Amino acid sequence: MISAHANDTLPVSGPLTHRAYTAHVVTAALQRAVVPIVHVQLRRKGAVLCGTVAEMVEDFNESGHEWFKVDCPLGRVWVESKNLRLCSGDGRCSCEAGA
Repeated sequence: MISAHANDTLPVSGPLTHRAYTAHVVTAALQRAVVPIVHVQLRRKGAVLCGTVAEMVEDFNESGHEWFKVDCPLGRVWVESKNLRLCSGDGRCSCEAGA
């Protein structure tokens, strides 16, 4: 079971994982009583874009990679977790809501 304790906070750099994403959503929902829109930076074909997480899925073949479906200026695209960075609300991400 994934916990929503403070020790499970999201990384401000590095890849976004399903565990970290779920912990963030649960913590934010408990604090605000709503499910948050999660803003991310994504790397796609060498460009850095802003987006919001729409869905997540694991690749169940031998690779075991984690994938997120992200709404971004290119439309709705699948992005591997290693190409995503969470915007945690601390103002250090150019893709923060309202930025």
